[in-house]
Amino acid sequence: MKKSSVALLVCCLTSHSVFAETWTLLVEAGDHRRVDVPVSWAGMPSVPEMSQVSLYRVEGDREISVPVQLSTFGQHRELSFILRGGMNSGMSRRYRVKTSERSFGEPGGERVVCADDGATLRFSYSGKSIVQYNYRVVAPPKGVGLEYARSGYLSPIWNPRQDVVTNDYPKKHLHHHGIWFPHTSTTFEGRKVDFWNSGNKQGRVEVTNLMGRSGGPIFGHFFAEHRFVDMTAPGGEKTVLNETWSVRVYALGDYFLFDLVSSQTCATDSPLILHKFLYGGLGFRGSGEWEGVGGNCKFLTSEGISDRIKGHATRARWCDVGGIVNGKPTGVTVLCHPSNFRFPQNMRIHPVEPFFNFAPCQLGDFKIEPEKPYVSRYRFYVHNGPADPEKSERVWNDYAYPPKVSLVD
Repeated sequence: MKKSSVALLVCCLTSHSVFAETWTLLVEAGDHRRVDVPVSWAGMPSVPEMSQVSLYRVEGDREISVPVQLSTFGQHRELSFILRGGMNSGMSRRYRVKTSERSFGEPGGERVVCADDGATLRFSYSGKSIVQYNYRVVAPPKGVGLEYARSGYLSPIWNPRQDVVTNDYPKKHLHHHGIWFPHTSTTFEGRKVDFWNSGNKQGRVEVTNLMGRSGGPIFGHFFAEHRFVDMTAPGGEKTVLNETWSVRVYALGDYFLFDLVSSQTCATDSPLILHKFLYGGLGFRGSGEWEGVGGNCKFLTSEGISDRIKGHATRARWCDVGGIVNGKPTGVTVLCHPSNFRFPQNMRIHPVEPFFNFAPCQLGDFKIEPEKPYVSRYRFYVHNGPADPEKSERVWNDYAYPPKVSLVD
């Protein structure tokens, strides 16, 4: 594995710091009410490598220290924080950014922790597990063929009560894995390749590189590279797509939020043709306690559809999947970003199993072409209690139309 190329500067100053630079930011709520929203500002000016940066909320003559995180990705500098508490639409707040001329070591306070055991990354906050990424191959259950072995997916996912709300290798669909992202009915160089149904032995998705991972006071993250392999190619297996995953896990405790960005590019000069099909793309497999006809699993779409038969093949901005786990209601809202292809995307909602899939392929054929990355963005809102459409809608607005951040002096 390569060492992370991402330099993470975490910001906190002591009373003995000498401030070198100061900026003031204006954060505007816009048209939506805000509650505990992750906010990022990509306009951070360059500061010396060893400097620290701190953030203060301005209230009259007072400056209240706020946890902040500065990330460096090549030439890109991004300052991130949580807009804590309620903020009504139309309101604004001022924050002051200050840099120091020297570093005073690692700051205190709670952080998102990224624990790497050599096979998985487990993210936690305030002592609670949130999500796990499996970058080494996870062996299938005993007696199941090795063609089902898989890496490069998220599972388990926990809710704030620490119940597991996903399933891995479910008996009826051994190729389902928490949150994963294969394609189903495709053609590559004239050959039919199915990357979804592992038992067909046509296609495989696997991890090739874990490029960076870290924790932090605002978010933990990782970057990983996957490849889509055509197992039927003459002369031996052939890579069809290269994929990059970028995942952020935020420092929130009452509910959990994490983002997934997938960028898929052609590995050759040949396109991948994706055919019209019932399912394919981002998949979510819910808790084993949600299995069964007419039972525990409930769906609710952004369009207010709660009947899973009527909801299937409709389009939505978000969909909540939930039910009872360990005797109490819980769920996960899967949010689709408006920049995604064919937004709002069609959905596969299974009639009897806890399976959900944003499936733009339902609307017809399309291609992933050379030098044209296919980028998909999703956010996951994991909550205790039953689905709450107002909260899911608020979280989607935060994701789709975040607060505006501007430099005012």
